[in-house]
Amino acid sequence: MPLGQCHFWNGNLQEDIVRKIKSLIVFLIVAPGFISCATTGKVAKEEAGRLYERGGGFSIMIPDAWETHEMAELKYKVLRGPADNDSTPNINFVDDASDGQLDLYVDNVIAQLENIFNENIEILQRDDFVTAKKLKGEKVVVNTLQKGRQFRHILYCFPGNGVKMVATCTVAAGSDEAFDELFDQTMKTFEWIQ
Repeated sequence: MPLGQCHFWNGNLQEDIVRKIKSLIVFLIVAPGFISCATTGKVAKEEAGRLYERGGGFSIMIPDAWETHEMAELKYKVLRGPADNDSTPNINFVDDASDGQLDLYVDNVIAQLENIFNENIEILQRDDFVTAKKLKGEKVVVNTLQKGRQFRHILYCFPGNGVKMVATCTVAAGSDEAFDELFDQTMKTFEWIQ
C-alpha cells in the first residue's frame, strides 16, 4: 500500500505522521543491528535490577547479567546482554505520540516495515501480549536481512496515555529461540509509572 493511501485511526494518515512512523520504524529495526558494534555508551546501575525511565513514564526489569547503556542518539537507555558470537542481544524503547487504537497503530508499523525492507523482511508472528500488571499490548516477530546479516526482532507495542511505546528486542538470527522466552519474561515486567 503506497504511503499516501494508508489509513489510520480517524481518516487518512497525513504525510507528517507517515514520516514520523517511518522514522520510528527505521530506528527500531536498523539501529539495533548496529548496537552490537557500539563500544561507547555509559553503563548505569539501576534501582534493584529495574530500569526506571521517569522521563518516559515507564519501568522494566533488567535481565540477569544485562546492563543499561546510555547512547547519545537514543532517548531512552538500551538494555544490553552479554556479547555472544559477534552479536549483542539488546532491547531499545521508542515512544510515539498517538491517541489511536493499538491494533491500527501496529497495522501501520507492519506496513512501514514491509515498505522499508521489501523482500528483506519476513513477518513471522503477530499476537496479543499481556504484561504481569495486565497491560494489553501486541507482539510482532520479524526477521530482517541487514548488510548481509540476519536479525530477529520482537516488537512489543503498548498503549499509554496519548502515546504508544514500542520495545524492540533484537538478536542475531540463529540464537533467536534461546532469547524468545527471556524477551517475553522481561517484557511482562513492563509497566507505566507516574
